[in-house]
Amino acid sequence: MFWRVTIVTLLAVVAIGSVYWLIPAEDRDASKSINYVELYRSLKPKAEQGDAKAQFEIAKLYRTGQGAAQNIQTALYWYRKAAANGVIQAQYELGLIFDKGEGVRPDPVRAVRWYQLAYRQGRMREAALAMGMMFYRGRGVLKDVSEAIAWFRQAANLGHHCAQFLMGGVYEEGWAVNRDPVEAYKWYTVAIPGRDMCLKMERTYDPIAARERLAKRMTEFDIKKGEERAAAWRPSR
Repeated sequence: MFWRVTIVTLLAVVAIGSVYWLIPAEDRDASKSINYVELYRSLKPKAEQGDAKAQFEIAKLYRTGQGAAQNIQTALYWYRKAAANGVIQAQYELGLIFDKGEGVRPDPVRAVRWYQLAYRQGRMREAALAMGMMFYRGRGVLKDVSEAIAWFRQAANLGHHCAQFLMGGVYEEGWAVNRDPVEAYKWYTVAIPGRDMCLKMERTYDPIAARERLAKRMTEFDIKKGEERAAAWRPSR
């Protein structure tokens, strides 16, 4: 019962807009020493000339109000330009904006389209996890827990540690799948390198503690099988 509550709580945290752990670290940890005004001035002509990377970067400046007056509509304009030019991160960011209603009316259907595009074009793990949440919540698509878990699995297989932790809970509790403590042990083990990410999102989401708690109810033989599965696991390409 504990883990059923934990899984539901984890999903609820994401559902109310805690997307910190969906966003790549390099975008969260931008240096404060950057001269954004100079950066904007250097990017603007490149963006206007069709440079996709510059279009994406200038969209971020308009979105945050760094180097230019904050303007979500202008940010959307440049994100769309970058997305049309194949910048997968721009496609994902557009999904987030419409999902959260960031400066615009929430539009989950449009969010789903952008998440799907980001996944199809780049197999983006963050987009896969976001799609799982859309199916779990029934936002922009019909609610479908089995489909949600399929997307969580995609994200986990692509190396998203929080999705791996979630899959551990899914198999431990048998949440829309058959209970499989060996598989749960594997996923908790694989998630351990991303422990800090999970703990930043929620201090109780600790794959080490989860694995230790699970191991107390497993045989030594099953633990060894779980360790072997974890050692053999490789991220999808």
